[in-house]
Amino acid sequence: MKYFAFQLIFILLLGVSAHAQTIPDSLQLNETSLNYSFYQGPMRVGHNRLKVVMKDCPLALQRYESGKRTESFGLLLLALGLVTSAASLGDYYLNDRSEFPAGYVAAGAICIGVGIPIYFSGSRSAKSSVLIFNQKCLN
Repeated sequence: MKYFAFQLIFILLLGVSAHAQTIPDSLQLNETSLNYSFYQGPMRVGHNRLKVVMKDCPLALQRYESGKRTESFGLLLLALGLVTSAASLGDYYLNDRSEFPAGYVAAGAICIGVGIPIYFSGSRSAKSSVLIFNQKCLN
């Protein structure tokens, strides 16, 4: 009886594994209005998996990593600008200062104004790495 149960489980496992899905090598880009994600077949690909897939394509990998660093720098500038502006305006309104902190507000606005285009530039660069990978590295 034990032998029969073992054979039955083995046959069921073979049947399940026979329907396994093969994941293609190509990458797809799925974009929403302010977000994007990479897919390899039906599977969403994270940062680490993307680096493993692109390891044999240094041009695409370098482009992706450079774009992500640029994106991070843009977000850093944006956050720095928001914090600077909010802190200076909060100090002005909450402590009844007589002089408006134009310098700090302007510095924050400049950081915000510079950070947004830098973020989108890095985002475009990271997205284009998928096109480079699919065109030049899958042949």
